[in-house]
Amino acid sequence: MRAAICDALKYSSLAAVFAIAGASVAAAQEPVTWTEQANVAVRGNTLEKTRGCDGCGDAGASSTQVIESNGGYVEFRVPEDWTYLVAGLANHTRGTRFEDIEFGIRFNGNGWADIVESGRYIGGDTDYQAGDTFRIEVVNDRVRYLRNGDLMATSRRRPTYPLALDVGLGSIGASVANARIGAGRADGLARLDDRNEFRTLDRNDDGAITRQEWRGNRRAFDERDANGDGRITQRELNAFYRRDAAADDRDVAGTSGELIPVSARDRWTDTGLTIRAGNSITFEADGTIQMSGDRGDTANPAGSRRSAPEALVRNSPAGTLIARIGNGAPFAVGARRTLSRAPTSGRLYLSVNDDYLDDNEGEFRVTVTIDPK
Repeated sequence: MRAAICDALKYSSLAAVFAIAGASVAAAQEPVTWTEQANVAVRGNTLEKTRGCDGCGDAGASSTQVIESNGGYVEFRVPEDWTYLVAGLANHTRGTRFEDIEFGIRFNGNGWADIVESGRYIGGDTDYQAGDTFRIEVVNDRVRYLRNGDLMATSRRRPTYPLALDVGLGSIGASVANARIGAGRADGLARLDDRNEFRTLDRNDDGAITRQEWRGNRRAFDERDANGDGRITQRELNAFYRRDAAADDRDVAGTSGELIPVSARDRWTDTGLTIRAGNSITFEADGTIQMSGDRGDTANPAGSRRSAPEALVRNSPAGTLIARIGNGAPFAVGARRTLSRAPTSGRLYLSVNDDYLDDNEGEFRVTVTIDPK
């Protein structure tokens, strides 16, 4: 159902707010309403697993509202610290599988959380307590993860719109509460275009947020308290997020030499690296992927024994690791290759050479080293 909704929304007017097959474009901020419910109960503002296998990924739900384009967020509270669940953003869902959540925060049932993207561990490990608030936001086409307003990590992947809040619940009794979704610029726990969020933090309504009212840590508070008087005004908060937005808008070259996971199901993985024309680029890759329901249909970065006539690089075997720079033509990389001189400048993307990705599994692990020369 979500796939049909996605196709319909791609051609909608950005200014309109409407419903298609039960999905609606997220407004400035609104409580989540749930659909595709499995083994759960909705009690007030809480979604809870009430049935199914304790510890299995057989329960969950998705939001009817979606983030249709760049700029938006979901936010929720975790009422307990002893349950297992994953909550995050998904372009479309296929049921209750945790792997369908493309940008997720995983709660492991022992007071610890980390980030998983399509089932792959990314990092961002943090401890948490019952009642903490988590946010996943899209800013300048980058997905950021926050706990109580503090940044956990920024994803290397670029999102595909629309995005819904998707929750997979493992433990009986696992729940999320106060789930909200919003469109437009999202900044930590307050947005420049919505004074209601500032007022939410300013509990005594005196025009300033004190340390006692703040839900993040001391460092985050001090960064926003420009004059150091122990009070954050609306003006200080706006100024802080304007600086933050400007930093996000800068071109980030990234760091070469890092290990980059390349999912066999993603059309393109954004490496976070910016190539300059003339750079020397060395690729080293390993791993094995499966390209269909046939267990023998596998490939390593050098490719498989078969071809894929409709793949992006037609003269290379199916499953070969491929790359492109900016909007340039894709080219084969394989298990190891050095491109002595990049022909153009742009962002570096990686993928697998296959004509159909939805039934793929696994990932390649790629190290990219850039020599400016």
